[in-house]
Amino acid sequence: MFYHRLIFKIIPLSIFVLFTACGEYLSSSPTLTPSSEIIISPNKTAIVGRMISSASSKPLPLSNIAVRLAKMFWNEDRTEGVFVLEGATSPGDITDEQGYFSIIDIEPGEYVIVVGEAIGNNEIITETSGKAKIFIAEKDTVLDVGTLEVNLSN
Repeated sequence: MFYHRLIFKIIPLSIFVLFTACGEYLSSSPTLTPSSEIIISPNKTAIVGRMISSASSKPLPLSNIAVRLAKMFWNEDRTEGVFVLEGATSPGDITDEQGYFSIIDIEPGEYVIVVGEAIGNNEIITETSGKAKIFIAEKDTVLDVGTLEVNLSN
């Protein structure tokens, strides 16, 4: 079984890829639409949302694309951090025909969302400043990140 790991370092104004290896694995949970009821295990969390593509003149749902969570790790004073994407263990889902995804029963924590291939054609959800956007998923809750737009195509 092949396995890969991406580590990104967050410092003011920059994101760097520090290490990569090869391979890919993505476990998928059932994709839910906003009207679906989401049930999570005790002390776990879920992140749900929708991906749309701005790659064409009209934003379209981004279907059948990987959405993965890269876990955040911080230094002691939280001035520098890294987010780690491991293809074999990082939680993820594949979007449905309308672009919806749901990543259920994950450990609470801080995550960065990576959309697309683990190595190659991908995009990190960012703040308007260009820095990686950090999503905080608290235990026993469902975090709805809403509609996220990326410049990838189906």
